Amino acid sequence: MFKKSISIIFFVTFTLQVLSQNTGFNSKINIRGKIAATSNKEFLVGALVSSGSNIVATDENGNFSLYVTSLPSTLKVEYLGFEPQEIVVENTQSLSIFLAEQTQNISEVTIKGFANSNTEARRRVESLQETPESVSSFSKEDIQAKGISNLVNFAAHVPNINFTTSQNAGTNFMIVRGIPQIRNGESPVAVVIDGVTVQDPNIMNRELYDISLVELVKGPQGALYGKNAIGGALNIITESPSNVQKYRVDMGYSTGNMYKLGVMGSGAVIEDKLFYRVSANFKRGDGVFKNETFNRAPDNMQDFSFRGQLKYIINENWSATATAQYFRTQAGAVYYAHARPGGQTYAPAAPGFPGAPVMKPNDFSGVIDSDIMGQSDLKNAFATLKFVGNLGKIRFQSVSAYSNSQIGYYGDLDFQKVSFFKQQQNNVNEIYNQEFRLMSQNPNARFTWSLGTFFQSLNKSLVLDALIINPTTQGYDKASNFGFPANLQSATDFTNTYNTLALFGFSDFKVTEKFTVSAGLRYDYDMISQKNRLLNTKPNTVNSQLQPKLSLSYKFVPGFMVYANYGLGYRSGGYNQEKSAVYDAFYKAETSNNYELGFKTTALKNRLLFNASAFYIDLSNQQQYAASFGSKGLIIGNYNYDKSSSIGVEADLKFRAMKYLDIIGSIGFTEAKIVKGGSTGTTDRKSFEGNYIPFVPRYTYNVGLQSTVPIKKDINLTGLLSYTSKGMIAWHDDNKDFNPSYGLVDARLGIATKSFEFGVFCNNILNQKYYTEWFAAAISGSGAGDIGWYGLPRIMGANATFKF
Repeated sequence: MFKKSISIIFFVTFTLQVLSQNTGFNSKINIRGKIAATSNKEFLVGALVSSGSNIVATDENGNFSLYVTSLPSTLKVEYLGFEPQEIVVENTQSLSIFLAEQTQNISEVTIKGFANSNTEARRRVESLQETPESVSSFSKEDIQAKGISNLVNFAAHVPNINFTTSQNAGTNFMIVRGIPQIRNGESPVAVVIDGVTVQDPNIMNRELYDISLVELVKGPQGALYGKNAIGGALNIITESPSNVQKYRVDMGYSTGNMYKLGVMGSGAVIEDKLFYRVSANFKRGDGVFKNETFNRAPDNMQDFSFRGQLKYIINENWSATATAQYFRTQAGAVYYAHARPGGQTYAPAAPGFPGAPVMKPNDFSGVIDSDIMGQSDLKNAFATLKFVGNLGKIRFQSVSAYSNSQIGYYGDLDFQKVSFFKQQQNNVNEIYNQEFRLMSQNPNARFTWSLGTFFQSLNKSLVLDALIINPTTQGYDKASNFGFPANLQSATDFTNTYNTLALFGFSDFKVTEKFTVSAGLRYDYDMISQKNRLLNTKPNTVNSQLQPKLSLSYKFVPGFMVYANYGLGYRSGGYNQEKSAVYDAFYKAETSNNYELGFKTTALKNRLLFNASAFYIDLSNQQQYAASFGSKGLIIGNYNYDKSSSIGVEADLKFRAMKYLDIIGSIGFTEAKIVKGGSTGTTDRKSFEGNYIPFVPRYTYNVGLQSTVPIKKDINLTGLLSYTSKGMIAWHDDNKDFNPSYGLVDARLGIATKSFEFGVFCNNILNQKYYTEWFAAAISGSGAGDIGWYGLPRIMGANATFKF
């Protein structure tokens, strides 16, 4: 099957290439050049160069390569914030084009449209409005205007996405179109930083600093982004080393005595040849909640991040980039709230236990009073080496990467003032990636393609200790310890190893100037093994999956495109600590059949951008998380639903209503349900069929007013007022408890010049209370009853930036 599928890829690729050679569609004359800023000669990455219907974007070195049908030919060059140029080219000599920064005319009354937005959703720079994918993309200007500093506030602006954190540094949950992330499992999206796949969901919520682009491409993206992209791909592009010297200092202060300091420096070691970029960011805060036992905040945090890059231009065709990153986050952990004493209680869970307190998801009177001040420590080191080269009409790319993450935390497990249970956990994730990719050079050819191979070695170690501190405290006796000895240790201790081999290909074929067919195929071969140190076992197995993707797009008129996509998504399975009443020793790989229909509209001279899509996802073996008891105590693991589904719609809007007023918004509705519950361990989930899938909001929407007003030459006043809402969430698959819908109001106001920026902000202005995670008493098993993780209250602060 594997050899047959790969043969099909190459056969189709060759056939379409032959067709494209004989249709007269291709432009034959190649024009090359470099684009830079007039003021400082800095390369402009992502500048658009067009001739007629042919359009390309400059690469990471400011270079472009455009094919035209004849000479002379007129080129149009555009870049956000710079004056456009038209150039008549009469020969094929390499061009050096310099763009001047735009000057603002305050008295001008014309309402200009939005500048063209670029995306790298398909691993190349292209216009967002002409990409047949559902993409939410934010440039560095958007990131600054919206105050996007991590994935939590990024997700607030993206429909049908929910991203939350809880428990400890590194515990993150991303839900995409009804596909949730699970604890100690894989994310539903591939995380790609500067073209490198980072297969570690624990480091997803790192601080987003010195970033030029962050975007989410929805739908299965295995053919382009690789392993575990069952729900999409999160694409993060950092700022590149520059050919000119530049420096920046960022400072900020906010509620909870949170202060931050960031620095950046970039420039040429050897002009036009060797460039560097270094950036560092530090944050520290006391916290905003209160532990009533200790009378101080349990949510303290300290975060340090560093990134260093070196880029070497070997010659006009080859370049190499080396990157090293390190970050460490130390933060409070395990500060769940529970009902205050004296209220309603459930029946006792076991002899010797009191009744567990009741605190429903719409009750925000819960108290944080653990008798252990939990702490967590997350460290990550990440290094990459990338080579990019031109081989005639083919572009070559090699990416090597290494990542090592270490996460540890300790804290209460009864979540109360009593000294009964505590927990501690340590994770180590070590990853090595190697990818080789070949791509066609001419993006305007009738047929474009990419082919590649990928290898990954991933080791994931998990050690969980659940300890009984004092079995006689508060009247609890040894008979109530679930049959386990006091001072129990190491209930979970194993390492899962994944060795992955993959081949992939993707192509676009322009049937006509308006109609394009895109197809991709990826084959993953996962060799999965476990070293179980408690049970002294070494099981192993193989998961393999072919992942096709097909896309059709049609441009009816300029500014209006419709598209239809199909893709098969895949998320690998893995081993639990052991079989329990809730799950089996091995949880299965998850697959999905995804169908999407959408359109993209640009109207009113680019003043109106409106994109919408509808989707249906049919999932097999969808993965979920649960805590249970094993042979040596409390364990955590994953299980599968046999069948589930998700159906929904979503839309994005940008409208320039007035010269200095933009209306922005997004909305999404998702109905994700369990179709066939199946059974794992000794648990039969048939009674859950027809229930909502846990953790999935029924809807999300965001609406905002955004403005940039020039008050003097090169001085702008900026503002943003936004409202974000999330619908009901089922916390467990029995659907007995739902989180109520809630909304958050945020505002930002700032002033910016070329060398200085200052702004103030207030998030959650109305101080809305809400939970980001909630467990019913029967699920938590803690004795504290129902427990919840509070979302952030009102946060106010100020930021300042100095540029040199």
